[in-house]
This record gives sequence, structure tokens and C-alpha cells, in this order.
Amino acid sequence: MASVKPTAFAGDEYIRIGSYKKKLKDFPEKERALWQSFETMPYEMRTAKENVNEEEVTRLLDCAWKYDYSSGSDHAWRRANDGDF
Repeated sequence: MASVKPTAFAGDEYIRIGSYKKKLKDFPEKERALWQSFETMPYEMRTAKENVNEEEVTRLLDCAWKYDYSSGSDHAWRRANDGDF
């Protein structure tokens, strides 16, 4: 997923239209909206990493300092989801 600039290959930027990848330059209205979305979405609201499970998130964020996961991750995840993170 592109997060700060459109996906490019061999110097051409592309966008997915339905199930097809098309050159972005052929769709100026979509290009304008895409660039605008990069500028208006705060960094904190962007996706950092996709398709990761709870264990991987815990490892990547190094949450052990805040929660004792040895007693079962369900409890820790409930606390995190309740805003105690």
C-alpha cells in the first residue's frame, strides 16, 4: 500500500481501478485526490504495517515493559483495548 507517494514501476505511477492497474497520469482527478490524501492524513493515522497478528504487534512495539504477557496475552490485550496502553 502506498503511504506517501503512488506506487511506481519504471518511472510510471500506477493506480488500481477495479481489478486493473492503470497509469495514474491517465486519471488526473484520481491523482489529485490521491496526492491530497497523502497531505491531509496525519502520520499517526496511517497504517504502519499490514497483516500482522497480535503476537507480532507485541514484538514490534516491545510492549513487555508495560504489561506482563506471561500471564496470558488476552488480559494484556483487553487492557490495551480499554485504553490503558
